[in-house]
Amino acid sequence: KICGNFTGPTDGANPVWLVDPPTPSDYFQGTFEVFNASNTSISAEIARTGLPVLAFTVPPLTTISRSVTNPTSLVITSDPGETGKYCIILYKRAF
Repeated sequence: KICGNFTGPTDGANPVWLVDPPTPSDYFQGTFEVFNASNTSISAEIARTGLPVLAFTVPPLTTISRSVTNPTSLVITSDPGETGKYCIILYKRAF
């Protein structure tokens, strides 16, 4: 489990979590939770190997959770002064 706080401005230039290298990833599943402590909406994107990016909006004072397969990054886009928290639970392949 990986958790952290963010304070805007944030964007795609600095993902809050990134697999390095992005492919192939040992993570076959991930649950991503984003809490928006601000008074305006923020957006988040989860990149996935071989699948389209999953984009979603987090309304003010709300938590959104998404589970995906083959995650490679989490990007949170927020304006200056917007704050919140994220938590990621990753499941890794055991060979």
